[in-house]
Amino acid sequence: MVLWRNMADLAAKYLKKGSMIYLEGKIKTRSYDDKEGNKRYVTEIIGESFIMLDKPDELHL
Repeated sequence: MVLWRNMADLAAKYLKKGSMIYLEGKIKTRSYDDKEGNKRYVTEIIGESFIMLDKPDELHL
């Protein structure tokens, strides 16, 4: 999951590992060569919006 600007700030402030969210975005696959010269592939979700699904008393404020 990749988030930018305000969404990244909100995620950093309110989310932690295990937080439940609904995420919408685009799937992007890219490749690169590692140190040994092997081709590696990465698939990411570029977030466009998210909704926090944790109950208010479960939010990690």
